[in-house]
Amino acid sequence: MRIGIFRKFGLFALVTGVLPLIITVLILSSRMHDEFIGVMETNYSQMTLSLQDRLDSTLGVYDTITTMPYYYSFDPEENYLPFDIFRRIFYGTGYDDETMEEDRRRDVESFLLNLIRSDSYILSAYFIGLDSDGSMLSFGVDSATGFHLGYDDYYLIQDWNVHDKTDRRMQIHPFRTQSTGHRIFTVSRNYFDIRGNVQDLGYVGTLYLNIDARRIESIVRSVKGGRNDGILLTHDGICWYSDNPADIGKPFAIDDDKRLFYSADSRYGVVSNIVVDPDDSYRAVETLYTLAFGLLFLSVILFSIGIMSVSKRFSKQMEGLFRGMDRVEKGDFDVPALKDNGDELGLLYDRFRNMGTALKAYIDKAYSAQLKQKEAECTAIKSQIYPHFLYNTLEVIRMSAIDDGNTHTAEMIEALSEQIHYLIGPVKDFVPLSHEINIVRKYIFLLNCRVEGAIEFKAPDDTEDIIVPKLILQPLVENAYIHGLKPKGSKGCIEIDVQRKEDTAEITVMDNGVGIDKAGLERIDAIFRSSEIGIKDEYEWKSIGLKNVYDRIKLIYGDEYSLSVDSVPGVGTVFTIRIPYRGGYDGTPGDSR
Repeated sequence: MRIGIFRKFGLFALVTGVLPLIITVLILSSRMHDEFIGVMETNYSQMTLSLQDRLDSTLGVYDTITTMPYYYSFDPEENYLPFDIFRRIFYGTGYDDETMEEDRRRDVESFLLNLIRSDSYILSAYFIGLDSDGSMLSFGVDSATGFHLGYDDYYLIQDWNVHDKTDRRMQIHPFRTQSTGHRIFTVSRNYFDIRGNVQDLGYVGTLYLNIDARRIESIVRSVKGGRNDGILLTHDGICWYSDNPADIGKPFAIDDDKRLFYSADSRYGVVSNIVVDPDDSYRAVETLYTLAFGLLFLSVILFSIGIMSVSKRFSKQMEGLFRGMDRVEKGDFDVPALKDNGDELGLLYDRFRNMGTALKAYIDKAYSAQLKQKEAECTAIKSQIYPHFLYNTLEVIRMSAIDDGNTHTAEMIEALSEQIHYLIGPVKDFVPLSHEINIVRKYIFLLNCRVEGAIEFKAPDDTEDIIVPKLILQPLVENAYIHGLKPKGSKGCIEIDVQRKEDTAEITVMDNGVGIDKAGLERIDAIFRSSEIGIKDEYEWKSIGLKNVYDRIKLIYGDEYSLSVDSVPGVGTVFTIRIPYRGGYDGTPGDSR
């Protein structure tokens, strides 16, 4: 059984290319997936620990700052412990009664100002507590508004009324937006009178620090980098900070299709959480796929080498077939036989040789009949009337009219002769616009011979440098007369105007005839867009001239150029031809630029 070349090719391609490729891709895909999952989990776990460590370190700074009331040194007098200075200032101890309020406020706010200056991210500091007589006192320093309680003091006072006044640790409050537009979070610490029993210290007040949210945001950005992972910081199960401000203050929860990495140990109760979208993270595996594609490319190279070795024989036989075709194209139908032609291409070559032999016999048989046919055609052509015979005849008639003194008839014959010569004379695809206008003048002259000079014609004279397709104006002028002026009584004006706009020539044919209504314009537009040569009624085709001009412009210049029609019933009609401006006519056919 003979195995064809294409079957050989397919079998070789399967064995050397497709099968190894499938095996390679499956193995690499499986290993890359497992390795990527392991690396991703390790990286995100390390990121979470790093974020938690930096967060705890930052909160530790404010933990230290909030303990400063216990260590404040302010030139203490005798009998007062060095660590009890701030309580003494807050209660107004040692101040003159007359100036106590003013001096106390000054010294407390001076202390708060020192706290603000200790860290550039602290925007304001407040101390709210109970005076020695049990009444509430509040002091505040705001870095933006000066030494006074700002608008946000209301929030702090409300919080102070409800928060735990026995807790000795630093407390962390939710993120919020100030009236100034700053996003902040607040930390606070209760301050106690440490002169008594350690187990039963007296509450003095609470220190609040409002801290710029950018302090936390900068930490998050440094860990997040350019990834799209979600980073959330939770406090007591509530979202304390998030990339999405709408999540802040809500119970923490993630979607089932997301993966969560979090820190199990938090010194201040603020837990770091990284929410990962696996689909988004797997995009990083594209780097590993590059390796797979490299192996794929190597397989393609091997596959190509195999194809080249198998197709070598295929190419040799094809070359023999092409050489045989070349001989047939040159008229030599004696195609030599091809060696080693036992497969499909060999059979195809043999069939081609047989076709050449049969074609030669057919050509020999038909050649004689064709010669006789050509002879008959030449005889028929010779019997036709030559154009110059018609011109000479018209010239004889014109001269006879002149001899008889009938100059008007002679002029009519001359105009008709020139139009016939223009129509059936030597064909030139492009002519100067002045030639077209001259033929139109002859046409108007013949019309005026019939209607006693009722048609006025206007056209520019300096149009020699504009080249247009031959017979592009006469159909439009004829249409203007038949459908515009003739229904009006064959009286009126036809005007041709030429404008150059950059590289475009606009040629307009205008008449003041009866005009065309909306339905008529729609019919003309339908003719232009149709594949028909015009409109066919029960007698003949109509509007062929307009359709011919429209199609020729599109065919010669392209769709960006056109013939358009605009008309107002009772006023007149304007045909506008838009073609490229081309000059420099040298008298030869074709497009002269």
